Amino acid sequence: MRDQLSVRLSHELNTAVAERAKRDARRPSDVVRLALQAYLQESESDGRRRPGRVREGGGAPAWGESDSPEAERDILLRGVPVELYRELETRAARERLSVPRYVLAMLRQWYGFERLESRSRVQLSVSAAELIRQDRDSR
Repeated sequence: MRDQLSVRLSHELNTAVAERAKRDARRPSDVVRLALQAYLQESESDGRRRPGRVREGGGAPAWGESDSPEAERDILLRGVPVELYRELETRAARERLSVPRYVLAMLRQWYGFERLESRSRVQLSVSAAELIRQDRDSR
């Protein structure tokens, strides 16, 4: 049996999911499901920090986006494997969030990491270790 999960997304995040789905020839729900599975696997294996909390009750979300209803769209996610949903419930409870709010926090964090990874790397003329050493020596 599979559970169903509804998630509210900002317009920007919903657009990004739709574009990724189109590019990968997948349904938006598949993109969200794959992103959740990848995030859960990565955060377990590399000790990545859990997503920040989203403020409830009218305050602005932790990412500074508007919390107005006009700025959000709903996603209905079907076909979530029971094991995945149970894990999401456990992690959401630890953070004192609802499952949809926890999933939204994970998606926002994943989207931010994906954007960072797509940027070109900077080549320094001096190694980072050397810069740190120079800074320490100057103190």
